[in-house]
Amino acid sequence: MFRWEYAILEILYHSQGEADLREIYAALERSFPLENTDREPSWDERSTYQHVTRSTISKHLVKKGDLAWVSRGRYRLTNQGRDRFARERDDYTSG
Repeated sequence: MFRWEYAILEILYHSQGEADLREIYAALERSFPLENTDREPSWDERSTYQHVTRSTISKHLVKKGDLAWVSRGRYRLTNQGRDRFARERDDYTSG
């Protein structure tokens, strides 16, 4: 789950702190190494990675306080989320 959380935090961080799901999906497709299984359609024709993204946002990042819901399908990076991203980014670059 960590890989998805960090990727989503990074996308929001570089999107002036706010983005909708379509922008997040596009950034994931452009910038992150999605597996073939991530791109496969699931039961409702959405890609598996789209379901994982939505689930990670609502069940993990919003509940932890790293993201805040703005409107339908739109999220904002909180100060806590910004701090977490900076801390984890530093861990990646220093380790």
